[in-house]
Amino acid sequence: MDPKGTGTHRILEKIEVCLESGIDTFDHADLYGGCGNEERFGAEFDPLMKVH
Repeated sequence: MDPKGTGTHRILEKIEVCLESGIDTFDHADLYGGCGNEERFGAEFDPLMKVH
C-alpha cells in the first residue's frame, strides 16, 4: 500500500515520474488491484498522452 494514497492524483504522479525516468512499461496484474488497475491507470494515462 502506498502511504501517500491511491487516489487519481497519486496515480498520475507515479505515471509522470516513471515516464520522466524512461520507464514506459507497466504491469497491471490482477493481483495488484483486484481487476481494477487497468481501468484506473487508463483513466489517468489517456489525458496525459494527449498532452505529450
